[in-house]
Amino acid sequence: MQRHHALRAIALFACVLWFGAAGAQPTTIAQDAKAAIASYANEKVKETIKEQSRAAITALYKKIYRSGANKTLVRTLGTVALSAEQIDTLAENAANAAVLGDPEAVKAASAQVAVALGQTLTKGLTNAELRGQMGALLGGADKINEISDVLGQAAGGDPTAAYELAGRTLISMTPAAAVFTAAETAVGAMKYLQGKFVDGNIEELYRKYARGDEQTRADIRVQLETASLYSYIVRDRRINLVQERADAIAQATAEPGDRVRERLTAASEGEVVDDILQTFATRANQERAAAAVEQTRKQAEAEAAAMIDALDVSARSKYGKDWSSKISVNLESFTRIVRDRLTKDGVLDPSDPRHIRAMAQLLSTRLVHGKDSEEYRKQLAGFEEYRRVLQGTAIAAAPEAAGSHPSPPAARCAPGSATRVEADRLWAETARLGKSNDYVVVKKGLTALQRSIALCPDPARARAEKALRDKWVNGMVREIANRMKASMPSIKTDHLQRVR
Repeated sequence: MQRHHALRAIALFACVLWFGAAGAQPTTIAQDAKAAIASYANEKVKETIKEQSRAAITALYKKIYRSGANKTLVRTLGTVALSAEQIDTLAENAANAAVLGDPEAVKAASAQVAVALGQTLTKGLTNAELRGQMGALLGGADKINEISDVLGQAAGGDPTAAYELAGRTLISMTPAAAVFTAAETAVGAMKYLQGKFVDGNIEELYRKYARGDEQTRADIRVQLETASLYSYIVRDRRINLVQERADAIAQATAEPGDRVRERLTAASEGEVVDDILQTFATRANQERAAAAVEQTRKQAEAEAAAMIDALDVSARSKYGKDWSSKISVNLESFTRIVRDRLTKDGVLDPSDPRHIRAMAQLLSTRLVHGKDSEEYRKQLAGFEEYRRVLQGTAIAAAPEAAGSHPSPPAARCAPGSATRVEADRLWAETARLGKSNDYVVVKKGLTALQRSIALCPDPARARAEKALRDKWVNGMVREIANRMKASMPSIKTDHLQRVR
């Protein structure tokens, strides 16, 4: 069993960890462990979603500004441009809503982004010189005219809704901005619920799209345009698309004008197929983003469980299995402190399980035994040695390092010369010692190699030095980690022994 547990195993783990066989310890400790792991994971998930949201907003704004790339555009749009702080706030709101899992909050956060984008877009559309430049961004003159008509009639409706319409138009045409697109819709042929399209033919087409390459997707377009099997999809989507857009426009203008309605109903088959494929692309991006979030959650759960496990080991070594009745620890605060120290360390990797456990063991020992204790001093010494190895100071101090002697004249390394014979002997010694799994022996091989290169520089042997050095460092790191682990007792429970 791995030492880094997933949340699905934490219930049994917590019961054994805190209660033992008799279940004598308070249940609140087990609940605290679960809550701490969930809180830690939620924070990591929130950061991931926030980064996804910030990247999407930034990409959309860059897309707007690149549409013209001239001084007039920058000057005109600059009056409504978002600052980095405002983008961060929008991303934060989106992340908070997603973590809460409240559909209305997610919708509201998405609307904030659409309104902000729409203000920028419509500023460009009101400038005659910029309208053409913005056309490509929104899909052509028809889209420009549609949004312009909405803006012109906004006095009869809601100007903010007009901005939102413009912003959502841009978002809908940018699959990379899928984080701000409704994950599920319940309209017509494209009805999408519980993670898939309700219509089996559409779901099958999407699966081919998601798995396929550009040629596969081109074939799907042809099928949508020509195959009778899929003609109803295009027909129904055209009807629903017109209604969706008319409803959205009505919110901003009180009622779409005749020109707008005519333009909506005149959508070509190609536009409808584009919309279907755009929906596929958006869903594919959403699924990739969701997979990244789920991976973040699983990794975060394992990290927090490892931190709590390290604390449990340290506390049991002093107080026994009922240590929670003798000292009080806020597990959420503890995991947060471990994470903060890892982030600020500069040498340790906050995502490396070995580094996480090393920091958690150090801070657990300090928390349980005190900063002036012998236990903490020993743990600190081992921890500092571990950091030095990772940082490379031990390597820098290695004797006879390559380059520490001046390169000898070519004549000294001629075949058969005493120098060449000695360099070759050292190279053969390197090959023999380097096969060992004992890092001390590997270090001797590394020293022999460095002496060989110092005597007779050789590019091939120099390339071998890095691999041997890595093997030595990894072996030393494992040994130090094992020493640190061995300094703490192995804890048995009444029903199972956690493998250390």
